[in-house]
Amino acid sequence: MVENKTGASGNIAAEFVARSGADGYTIYIAAFPHATNRYLYASLGYDPVADFAPVTLIGLYPLVMVVPNTSPAHSVKEFIAYAKTNKLSYASSGNGTSLHLAGELFKRQAGALSRSGTGL
Repeated sequence: MVENKTGASGNIAAEFVARSGADGYTIYIAAFPHATNRYLYASLGYDPVADFAPVTLIGLYPLVMVVPNTSPAHSVKEFIAYAKTNKLSYASSGNGTSLHLAGELFKRQAGALSRSGTGL
């Protein structure tokens, strides 16, 4: 039986599994937030290292940056230049996810974060 425990960047599922008995039937498929939530949340109801034992790697997924066909930017260099002079936004699957943190890292490294209200 599969029971999805969604929400809070995986914290709900992680805490549920950490508190479950070691019956051999309960598994937690951890993703990126399992490694970062301890730094993003004031307190967790589990220890991401001590309460879990890795079993295997089941997949990898790359992060891809895409823009609409109508965008004036057709390269990363053009996108950064455009972002520095225009107010833009980006989408992610939630706070603390790999998409969210990658977007924030991109903003920082590209220098696209502006206090004047322009940029990402």
